[in-house]
Amino acid sequence: MRRRLVGSTLTVVGIVLALFGIPLAIGAQYALEQRAMENVRAESTRISETVDFWLDHGLLPSRARIEQIASRNRYVEVQERPRGRLPTEVGDDLRIVRFGSRPPADYALVDQRVSENGWVVIVEQSRAALASDILQVRLLITAAAVFAMAVAIGLTVVTANRLAEPMVDLAEMAERIGLGDPPAHRAYGVGELDRVANVLETSAARISRMLAAERHFAADASHQLRTPLTALSMRLEEIIETDDLGVVKEEASTALVQVERLTDVVQRVLRRGGRDRADGAGVRMSIDRVVRQQVREWRLAFGSQGRAVLVEGERGLVGLASPGGIGQVLATLLENALVHGAGTVVVTTTKAGDWVAIKVADEGSGIPGELGNRVFDRTVSGGSGTGLGLAVARELAEADGGRLELVQHRPPVFSIFLTAAEEVSTPV
Repeated sequence: MRRRLVGSTLTVVGIVLALFGIPLAIGAQYALEQRAMENVRAESTRISETVDFWLDHGLLPSRARIEQIASRNRYVEVQERPRGRLPTEVGDDLRIVRFGSRPPADYALVDQRVSENGWVVIVEQSRAALASDILQVRLLITAAAVFAMAVAIGLTVVTANRLAEPMVDLAEMAERIGLGDPPAHRAYGVGELDRVANVLETSAARISRMLAAERHFAADASHQLRTPLTALSMRLEEIIETDDLGVVKEEASTALVQVERLTDVVQRVLRRGGRDRADGAGVRMSIDRVVRQQVREWRLAFGSQGRAVLVEGERGLVGLASPGGIGQVLATLLENALVHGAGTVVVTTTKAGDWVAIKVADEGSGIPGELGNRVFDRTVSGGSGTGLGLAVARELAEADGGRLELVQHRPPVFSIFLTAAEEVSTPV
């Protein structure tokens, strides 16, 4: 880029200098020739008038007198022309006075005039002095052109560097955008380049948000699918280990329900791109049914560790939410109690005003005080987990118009709050 910019600029400057320099040199030569010719004419006029003055005072022109009034670099010839004769008819009696060296005829500026007394004055000047002046003017024009070219080269190099360096920065910026590490650009002082940099920075921010959303989505999807898959694998392990056809049938029926729930989770994950609440808000849901289903699915896992899951509280409560989403939230709380908690887990359902609550408590050591509600932040975990479970669970609850809160640190108590609806009669 630098080479092309310098080359094109120098070409343009060269053409401009040629277009102005050549006519300027020709014009200067013509002006010098005209000025020299005017000087020769002025010289001949002055000598002619002086010769008339001498003649009027009875003095004849002589070499000594002419030498006093003539310029040193010119040839002067004064001829007497008798009255009534033409210059071509002058005979041997013609008086001629010469001063200086006569230049070659083809290399001289000549002016001839006749005085009032009939004397012919011829003044000639060699072109050698004029050629020297013309050469000086040409050298001056050439020097000016060289200086202008040097200045143009300097300015072009500075401009090329000023334009090339931002282009290199923009190329590096684009490369780093491709690597996912967009840098902040600096102002270049060139409107077009600053606009390109702003567009690249905006695009980089947009790409970063898109990549973050994709990573967010992938992490959420993997975590939401892991819980039902874990429950399904426990059902399948139970089927493999038992020989009782009745147990096999019951576990297979439960596994089929979990497959349906897994399908629902997949559909919910795919719809989460829009972050809307169309699939949950305003749907009447039996709290007892969701709690009973999740407790039945997780009771086997707790039993394998010698722990129990109990259900307490009010019955027949109805909330406005989606069973799949709230079931996923409750499954996350039960899984956390299984992995990080201890002792018996108690699921309590209550109603307070316009809200119904599903509380999950265990007898473990609880949440450290320095964590507090930060357990709902992504990547924050009180144990060896990923820190996504509670964050995703809270987002699912909020997508259904509810809330997920940590209401007690030690022992830990989490509560799902949902908008209450009219109660229905549901068997225990």
